[in-house]
Amino acid sequence: MCRLHHEELLDAAHILPDAHPLGLPTVSNGLALCKLHHAAFDVNIVGVRPDLVLEVRHDVLAEIDGPMQHGLQGLQGNHLVVPHAPTNRPNPSFLEERYELFRQAG
Repeated sequence: MCRLHHEELLDAAHILPDAHPLGLPTVSNGLALCKLHHAAFDVNIVGVRPDLVLEVRHDVLAEIDGPMQHGLQGLQGNHLVVPHAPTNRPNPSFLEERYELFRQAG
């Protein structure tokens, strides 16, 4: 999401959580996210559409806060960068299911 180039600051985030029947720790069910964006994704502040476009929850977009503008609001409308190899990309059906949860939460 933020294109952070320090691998030591990245987390492996599940698209579908562990409790979900398909929430296995596989590459296709994962995103490499910095700690801030991992937390924001987990609590549905940030969502990823199946076409890999990022959305930020409307109430967060409306906040007037300098750090929020740079840390989260600036993600709105950006495209998620994914690996070139198709086998290392997020599963589109997992993204679709997770995006629906994001929409319901917002």
